[in-house]
Amino acid sequence: MAITLDIKSELPIAIKWTNEHTKQLPFAISRALNATARGDKRTSGSDRRSIIADMERLTKRSFDRPKPQTVSSFFIPPSKSASKRNLSVMIGAKDRPYRRNRYLVGNIQGGSRPLKLYEREFAQRGKLPSGQVLVPTKIVKRDQYGNPKRTEIKALVRGLNKPEGTRGSAFVGRPDQGDRPFGVYKVVRKGSLRAYFIAQQGTSYNNPLAGIYTKANARAKQTFGPYLRKFLAQAVAENVKDGRADMRTGLL
Repeated sequence: MAITLDIKSELPIAIKWTNEHTKQLPFAISRALNATARGDKRTSGSDRRSIIADMERLTKRSFDRPKPQTVSSFFIPPSKSASKRNLSVMIGAKDRPYRRNRYLVGNIQGGSRPLKLYEREFAQRGKLPSGQVLVPTKIVKRDQYGNPKRTEIKALVRGLNKPEGTRGSAFVGRPDQGDRPFGVYKVVRKGSLRAYFIAQQGTSYNNPLAGIYTKANARAKQTFGPYLRKFLAQAVAENVKDGRADMRTGLL
């Protein structure tokens, strides 16, 4: 979503406008755009007055035990910050060390949840109906964020490499006996299986971040003007101090 700001309405009105103000305006606008997006550390409390800070707070509040990497996903890519020749800024989601953009976009815009890494890993090792996801059962140990522990996943993967039907072996599919559903099973003893993951119909995101655009737009309109007036005054004052300011009016 693009946010459009009215530059003219945010300009200072209680000053004498000079050539130096006109000259410094693009630079001040670019600084104000970047500060509106990510804050300005040189300003006291500014880290609490930015679009990215609002996004992080909303993510932390909306998700159940989100990972710190998820909360801090939003950033300005190096080539997307504003400059005096490019008066626009773009906020994206980090995709390293793992892809977060697709996950966050899904929680903003909705849509079907894509398979997680371990789901794709298991699907490649057995038979699962298309369009289904794997839901961990109660016996699967979770980490502090509620996700299956990697040690559990690795143990099941090792079980997939053991001879079929032996104790400790695992398989992906549907058991031959009974009417148990598709999933990931482990042989605990001969003829006895334990379900670690059960296949269910694919789910959709419930859009916990649906209001993020509205919040970003409100923050931009609230914050951009003060930043612009501050940075413009600073730029002009610095050149006045250095004796390089053109304080004439109406020539540029």
